[in-house]
Amino acid sequence: MNDNHADLSGSQVEHLKSEITKSQHTQESSQKHSHTPQTTGDALISSEGALRRSEALLNATQRLSKVGGWEWNVEKQTMFWTEETYRIHDFVQGELVPGTPEHIEKSLACYEPADRRAILRAFQRCAEFGEPYDFELPFTTAVGRRRWIRTTACPVYDNGQIVSVIGNIMDISEHKKDQEQLIESERRLSTLMANLPGMAYRCRNDELWTMTFVSKGCLDLTGYPSEELLENRRVSYAELIHPDDRQMVWDQVQHAIETRSQFNLTYRIRSAAGEEKWVMEIGEGVFSDEGNLVAIEGFITDITKRVRTEDDKARLEDQNRQLQKAESLGRMAGAIAHRFNNLLGVVLGNLEMVMNAIPSESLVVDSLIDAIQSARKAAEVSRLMLTYLGQSRGKLDPLDLSETCRRCLKTFQSTLPKDVILMSEFLADGPVIRANANQIQQVLTNVCTNAWEAIGGRRGTIQLIVKVVSPEEIPTVNRFPLDWQPQAVSYACIEVADSGCGIASKDIDKLFDPFFSSKFAGRGLGLPVVLGMVKSCEGGVVVESRPGKGSTFRIYFPVSDDEVSPQLDHAAEVHIPEGEGTILLVEDDDMLRKLTMTVLKSLGFDVVSARDGAEALETFRQHQEKIQFVLCDLTMPRMDGWQTLEALRKLSPEIKVILTSGYNEAQAMAGEHRALPDAFLGKPYERDELIQAIGQVLAKKR
Repeated sequence: MNDNHADLSGSQVEHLKSEITKSQHTQESSQKHSHTPQTTGDALISSEGALRRSEALLNATQRLSKVGGWEWNVEKQTMFWTEETYRIHDFVQGELVPGTPEHIEKSLACYEPADRRAILRAFQRCAEFGEPYDFELPFTTAVGRRRWIRTTACPVYDNGQIVSVIGNIMDISEHKKDQEQLIESERRLSTLMANLPGMAYRCRNDELWTMTFVSKGCLDLTGYPSEELLENRRVSYAELIHPDDRQMVWDQVQHAIETRSQFNLTYRIRSAAGEEKWVMEIGEGVFSDEGNLVAIEGFITDITKRVRTEDDKARLEDQNRQLQKAESLGRMAGAIAHRFNNLLGVVLGNLEMVMNAIPSESLVVDSLIDAIQSARKAAEVSRLMLTYLGQSRGKLDPLDLSETCRRCLKTFQSTLPKDVILMSEFLADGPVIRANANQIQQVLTNVCTNAWEAIGGRRGTIQLIVKVVSPEEIPTVNRFPLDWQPQAVSYACIEVADSGCGIASKDIDKLFDPFFSSKFAGRGLGLPVVLGMVKSCEGGVVVESRPGKGSTFRIYFPVSDDEVSPQLDHAAEVHIPEGEGTILLVEDDDMLRKLTMTVLKSLGFDVVSARDGAEALETFRQHQEKIQFVLCDLTMPRMDGWQTLEALRKLSPEIKVILTSGYNEAQAMAGEHRALPDAFLGKPYERDELIQAIGQVLAKKR
């Protein structure tokens, strides 16, 4: 309180003590100087002294406790107030006669207008019917001081009749102020708790973590209103903790309690909607003065986004490592292919020449055939590696995917084990994609082969479905290539599902690594080649699998608006005229240049050669009139194939050029070039492929 009534001053306390002491001394003096037995008058004097002392003590006590008293005599209709009652009202004692209408009216005027009628009615019912009352009300004293008071009253009976009403009036302003401050503090705390991104709690140290207090943040965190967790009314907090994390949470909390330390935990919970969340909990034990554990208090907040961000960051870093590895592998594979294919070209060419030079009944014919087949397989490995890297040399044409798959199945079904049932579901028409028919056949063969191998020797099924999906329907989990983002309006999907053994999650990321297998080493390039072919078509692959539940491979291709071209069953044969003109051969590999010159001469051509582009230009100037076409390598010192081609076309715009390379056609032809070749020949090439390319160029010349 800010007024003078709030506390007794030192002088006031001393005055009260003096009055009590004076009353006591008066009584003692009377007893001390009386040498004869007390008369009736003496007894009366002694009683009056005791009464005065009691009255002084009562006034002092009421003043200290700020409680005034009053009594209403029902029969006499008179009112009595103690001194403190006057002081609480700021009335001057003796100014008004207690109980008079003027006194009652003035005392009621201290209350708020809305409360006056209630006070008067309660007083009347107490006096008439014996009903006690108890109010806490705002109050304005006679001099305008604002207070809060508590007023109470109850009847006094004599022989069953109400003879009076006694009551108290207490100044509770300070108590009310403290109460309001407490309420405001609790409101602020409640607001703070409600706006914190998490849940504050107080719980028992039992197996259910029984909650005795839970903040409103409980609803956002768990999906349950706070009252449903209190005392485990609907669910206990322990039930929300992920089963795999419950023991860890218990052990760490108990350790913190034993060591009187704070605990900091990260674990998973399941919300009311079944959503898995990551949470962080910080808390500690609350102990009594005697050292006994009273409760556990703490705060739990949702860190799911942070955990997922960290997981995404780790996944992105892993993807970047994979992409860097693929990029390095691509550069290495391209460089190896160029060198390796040159060497294979020499091997194959010389083997073919020997085969053509010896009698068919020779004893070494079979050995030569085996050597040629082995060299071809080596060349195929090189091609498959480039295909895995998405550097396929196949031409992309508009294809009806359902029709292409139907034709492929006719061949593949005959190779399946008898206990494996193949079921298919295709669209009547389309969808149309841009791809290479041979590569689509290889994709289906490789994926379906992988499926029946997963089934093993058991009975099983493979289901093949062709459908169209939107980019939004393509899952992001276990999607390859790692950096593939669907950009097309819609996608054709080949779905191959098997009932096999399934794939462990830790192995899915390695499925498309060359030669990886969880079953045995050296599995091959089946799935890596699938990914490479799909990548060359700007598509992707998604894998879904669980051990013991089979696997599903979904292969996506952008849907094309192009019309499907009719497919020719047989290519037209090309007649190669012999002995017509001169060929300029440009090749930096000495052995391959020597071999190619021999093959060209065997076809009846005259050959002039050069070791690089600069030498080729000089040779071309010398023999320009008789050179029919140029067979030129791509990668050479001083001047490469593109520079040579551009320079040759400046000298002779009509000159025909066949470009050769150990790189695949897609990689070799990539980029913008001022001049383009008339044909491309990938190394290693065999005699028939060389003849085919020459025939293509000569046909254009005619």
